[in-house]
Amino acid sequence: MIDALEALALDGTATGLLDRGGRQLRWFSAGSGPATVVLEPGAGDSASIWLPIVARLTAVARVVMYDRAGFGDSGKPARLDLGVTLADLRAIVGEVSGVSCVLIGHSWGGLLVQLLALADPGLISALVLVDPAHERFWLDMPASDLAMMARAHLDLDVSAHIAEHAESSRWVAESTTDDPALRELVRRAHLAYAATERQVRNAAAELPLIAASLDDLVRRRAAAPPISAPTVLLTAMKGRPEQYRQPVLDVQEGLVAAMPSAAHEVVWDSGHYIHVEQPQRVVAATKDVVAQAASSCS
Repeated sequence: MIDALEALALDGTATGLLDRGGRQLRWFSAGSGPATVVLEPGAGDSASIWLPIVARLTAVARVVMYDRAGFGDSGKPARLDLGVTLADLRAIVGEVSGVSCVLIGHSWGGLLVQLLALADPGLISALVLVDPAHERFWLDMPASDLAMMARAHLDLDVSAHIAEHAESSRWVAESTTDDPALRELVRRAHLAYAATERQVRNAAAELPLIAASLDDLVRRRAAAPPISAPTVLLTAMKGRPEQYRQPVLDVQEGLVAAMPSAAHEVVWDSGHYIHVEQPQRVVAATKDVVAQAASSCS
């Protein structure tokens, strides 16, 4: 990953390991702007999925990515649960930002950054939620589907997953740069996260974690007042089945309505990975909330 960041000629490129009591979390950063932005990917996704927006953000922010527990160089704890996952995110924010920072989260990562903002609002200056998950989506699923999530790390076609990741590596590279040589470096950086069966199974283990955490997710949201930090929520619509569109919009509109400084943008021309398909939309939203956060502090 660090080779790809350096090859993209980004200022302030750095990497480090954060000790988490016998295991470590690998983080990467680039840029030297006045704000610090921490990126949280979706379930089963690696930090490299954010490369298409990193180069576009480094002019306005120091951008930080990290490998969640079990990914890349980050060690996996004996028991991985929601509490450990959130504590790791909190530790990364504390490590890389001396003051509050902007969090960008995609899908499951969008829910994680909300939970951190609810629990520790002083750590967060603003949020960008990229087609975020909501516990309601899973609670409304048939029991058979939840049971499949709970066994995702066991009922897994490893070869198929590696092939899918290879295809997404090309997609991420093409979205990051037009330079063929740089594309190859980006492709390799992304591909390295799913090169072995262990890596694939570690990534898939996040789905059972979610299935086991639904009651806890509900409790954590109910226990805190709505997020007050400036927030932009982006909802993807391309490829979403018609029968799910309005229910998703209803949940996200309800979430935004409860937040005093939030805006909701529906992205009709992008699928779930807005930061790869339409990275400029995520960059624009980030610049917006960074400006809002700076204005509120002045």
